[in-house]
Amino acid sequence: LAAERARGEEAQRAHAAREEHLKGELKRASDANTKLQSRIKELEGLEGKLRGELAELSTRLQEAEETRKMQARHLTALRKEKSEIGKKLEETLSRVTTVTPQRGNSKSLVHAAGMGETVKLKQLLQQGYSVNSSDGNTAAFMAARNGHTAAVKILLDSGCDMDKCMEGDGKTPAWIAAANGH
Repeated sequence: LAAERARGEEAQRAHAAREEHLKGELKRASDANTKLQSRIKELEGLEGKLRGELAELSTRLQEAEETRKMQARHLTALRKEKSEIGKKLEETLSRVTTVTPQRGNSKSLVHAAGMGETVKLKQLLQQGYSVNSSDGNTAAFMAARNGHTAAVKILLDSGCDMDKCMEGDGKTPAWIAAANGH
């Protein structure tokens, strides 16, 4: 009986040791499970945050694509407009003769007006000679003084100011024409 009791006691100690070992294993498994559950919650939170960021990036990408499409349409329209402007400019330039701008009222213009040389006067005006500037005598004053009505008409049609006085004496082209009986 003593041998059986010793075996029973030995079995009880082995069972208690086994139970202690299993309790330790269960505790470690429970701790690992708690850590795993915590990590899962942390990853779920991170997943939600990443899904939110992904949704925001997707929206921004769609907005950027719409902006790119709109800019492409605008660029196409601008290119078309630039092309049309270029064509209009070429058409205009093809009709324009070369103009050499002149400063002041050229002596050539005054002389042509004073002599009634209407062809020369028209050529000079087409070349850009100023019809209203004055270096003393104006073209209109000289044409009016000499009674060249055709030259005066050309100057008027070109925008001449018939009320512009001679420098210093206040005489207008109309005054000199009347004074000379024209």
